[in-house]
Amino acid sequence: MGLNAFRGRVGPKLAVSMLLLILADRLLYGAWAAPAFGLFAISLMLALLAVRQRWLSSWPLAGAAGFALMLLDDPSLLGWTLFCLMLALAVMLPRMRDFDDAIAWSGRLAIAAMLAPFRPLADIGLLQRVQRRGHKGDWSAMLALMAVPVGGGAVFLWLFSAANPLIADALSNLRISWPDFDQLLRLLFWGMVLILAWAYMRPAPVRMAVREVGATTQAALPGFSHRSVLLSLTLFNVLFALQNGLDILYLWSGVPLPPGVTLAEYAHRGAYLLIFTALLAGLFVLLAFRPRSDMVRERPLRMLVMLWVGQNLLLVASSMLRTIDYIEAYSLTVLRISALLWMGLVAVGLVLICWRVMAGHGNRWLINSNAAAVFALLTFCSLIDLGEVAARWNVRHAREMGGSGPWLDLCYLNRLGASSLRPMAHMAEAAGKGAFEDRVRFVWSEVHQRTIREQQSVYWSFRNQRRLDAVKGVQVALPAPLPPGAWRGCDGEIMLPFTEEMPPAAVEERTTTATAPLTGEAQK
Repeated sequence: MGLNAFRGRVGPKLAVSMLLLILADRLLYGAWAAPAFGLFAISLMLALLAVRQRWLSSWPLAGAAGFALMLLDDPSLLGWTLFCLMLALAVMLPRMRDFDDAIAWSGRLAIAAMLAPFRPLADIGLLQRVQRRGHKGDWSAMLALMAVPVGGGAVFLWLFSAANPLIADALSNLRISWPDFDQLLRLLFWGMVLILAWAYMRPAPVRMAVREVGATTQAALPGFSHRSVLLSLTLFNVLFALQNGLDILYLWSGVPLPPGVTLAEYAHRGAYLLIFTALLAGLFVLLAFRPRSDMVRERPLRMLVMLWVGQNLLLVASSMLRTIDYIEAYSLTVLRISALLWMGLVAVGLVLICWRVMAGHGNRWLINSNAAAVFALLTFCSLIDLGEVAARWNVRHAREMGGSGPWLDLCYLNRLGASSLRPMAHMAEAAGKGAFEDRVRFVWSEVHQRTIREQQSVYWSFRNQRRLDAVKGVQVALPAPLPPGAWRGCDGEIMLPFTEEMPPAAVEERTTTATAPLTGEAQK
């Protein structure tokens, strides 16, 4: 590659990267507002279309555009990660023939991300090699040309400064100041933006050949013989039948538990351990029933594995029921919603494993199917505000509102911030004059004012603005005034200042001496 050709390929990309750097400095450094991330994401896509239009894959680019719009509405770390992932696929897919499997592409993307900080240095080295190849001796000639002028000029300048006090004073006033902490942070930010932009303009040449695992008949792994797998599946089915029988008896049928064991303890204790058990079961099926192995063609083994996967699905359903019972006893949180979604994903994975064994699909089909399920779930979580879902459920089922759920955790609603603004609006507006209603009014007013302050700062977002517009007509009475020195907790409860009580004053004990009465009876 000649010097002019290299400049022709790299020059426009470098110019676009510098424009992106200027835009990022204006938008993101001390950001004007949260939608700046969405604007920068859209700008990055347009820049790639300008310099790499023929080398972009269409379907990942469409996915990246969707996530960029999500970032424009309400930026999040998950949304930004999915946007970068789809944009990287759009840039790297044209170099490959097709999308082989998700594991291979995870490796390619990870290697490309690790090489991204060093890609500018590699291109600088490539430019130097091209220059040396096209202009041999230019550097030595330039050095010979500049040696005498620079060296002689430095000597004469030193002599003049020693002889002339004006020149000496001017040189002494020259100071090289070190950058302060804010300037260092800005330089670091510039470097990160340039690395990000250059990684998409000129991605690292990563190629990983992938062979379809299971293209030929595979021998059984050590310890996974026909008899061993048959005995294992028989034993596992019996053990799982015992666990599922207890769950059906106590969880699904409502039979009272033995004395000393509460339903909350029984439900919460095994929710996550049983999901781990289901994952181990899926791993066993993958190892024992490898693609095109002899195990797959054995009808008794296929029937046993179908029965076992069915029991695992019942186990996952019981784990979800345990979590739901725990939610009804306590409350719904974002973490518990995530746990339910994770359990559903495990159930989908088990169904896909069973289908792979029955239909004879390869590992590539299984990997890509599971990756598609994970990607769909992450996309759903980036679209939906799980915090608002939890807040709506807690308010609707609160015992104070006549529901059958637990007592309302106002502290948690306060921590959710803007996510609880709309769910609490009607309850706060209709609140009476009781102590609980006063706490509700305080928490809602606190969340409302905090959201307004965020909308007046760099945290402004379209989603929170829609929330404020939705509660614009809500009329909530002011909470009760506080006594002197008192404050409110996160749940709105009035906290009185601690006053140390003075010990009671010591009472002098008096002893009386019995005296004779003033009557004559004492003398008798």
